[in-house]
Amino acid sequence: RESIRYLVQHNMVDVLVTTAGGVEEDLIKCLAPTYIGDFSLRGRDLRQSGINR
Repeated sequence: RESIRYLVQHNMVDVLVTTAGGVEEDLIKCLAPTYIGDFSLRGRDLRQSGINR
């Protein structure tokens, strides 16, 4: 993750191609903070707060 984050933050890559869900999840986690949510939270309320499920 740290290597990917460094390369992206320093504009050293033009595109990233992922082939597995694990890699995609790692990419998401290194580009923005992640939160542990609850299935009972309403999607509408989350979106209004700028949070994606």
